[in-house]
Amino acid sequence: MLRPRPPLVALAEPLPRLRRAVSAALEARGCSVVEVQDGVELLEYLGQASSGDEDWPQLVVASEVMPGLGALDVLSELRDAGAARPPVILLAARAAAVRRAARALGVAVVLDKPPDPATMGWWVQRLVAPQPERLTIEGW
Repeated sequence: MLRPRPPLVALAEPLPRLRRAVSAALEARGCSVVEVQDGVELLEYLGQASSGDEDWPQLVVASEVMPGLGALDVLSELRDAGAARPPVILLAARAAAVRRAARALGVAVVLDKPPDPATMGWWVQRLVAPQPERLTIEGW
C-alpha cells in the first residue's frame, strides 16, 4: 500500500524570523522543511542530497541575497557543475529587478520578500507532488 509522503522543501533564508514564518507556511501546506541559513549551507545540503546522504528536496525556496552565496549564485554553481536541481521559488526584495536573471537560471517563480503565504502556497501546490511511500502491512 502506498501512502503519500509530504513533499520535502529546502528553505534557505538568512533572517531567522522570516525563515520561521516561511517554514510555518510551508508546513501548513503539508510540506516537510529542511532549513538552512545561507547559500553555502544550501549548496552543501544539495551536494549531500545528490550523493544520497540526505533526502533530495522536491522544491527549493531561497532568498536572492544571503551571506556567502545568494540563491542565483547557488543556481549558477549547480548549472556549471551540470547538477540536477529541483524547482526553485526565489524570494527577492525587488522581484521585478531579478526576474530576467532568475529565468535564465531556470527559477520557476520569483516572489516578493516577504512572500504572501497564499501566493507561495499556490506555487508550492503546482511545483510539488507528494511522493508515494511504501507501507508494510503485517501478514502481507
